[in-house]
Amino acid sequence: MVGEGDYLQAIEGLFLSPSSFLRSEERLRTKERRREYMDFETETVYFISDGEFVKIGRSENPLLRFYNIQGANPKKLEILHIVECNESIFHILFGKYKHRGEWFKIEGELKEFLFNEKMFYEIIESVLDIMEHGFPYFIKENNDLAKRLINEGES
Repeated sequence: MVGEGDYLQAIEGLFLSPSSFLRSEERLRTKERRREYMDFETETVYFISDGEFVKIGRSENPLLRFYNIQGANPKKLEILHIVECNESIFHILFGKYKHRGEWFKIEGELKEFLFNEKMFYEIIESVLDIMEHGFPYFIKENNDLAKRLINEGES
């Protein structure tokens, strides 16, 4: 007879985190180490908002993606930004505002990024630096911004 513990163990074995497919376990020991080994490819990243939350995602066709998301959302959505960067970096930088999945609460530095042109370009420049040099370089060269964006939000 199969016990409840066996059943739960079998189900847990079915769900592997996406990162387990990308990197070996030894590289995943700490968040800092994980960031060093991430591969930051350029992709089209969109920021779609319902006014309270913003979806940070990637798509080869952001306009089509927008229409698909709007069709499944009762609130009126708008595209705030479309940039050629890397989605994962934005998820890390704004992780402290994460609500669920790719949806983030619009507040703090994320709100500044979305609606303040100077902050928008400052963070885009930082993301491009991270893509080129990695997180250790970004943290060393942009200590104040790095502390505000990354360190405060980690649990």
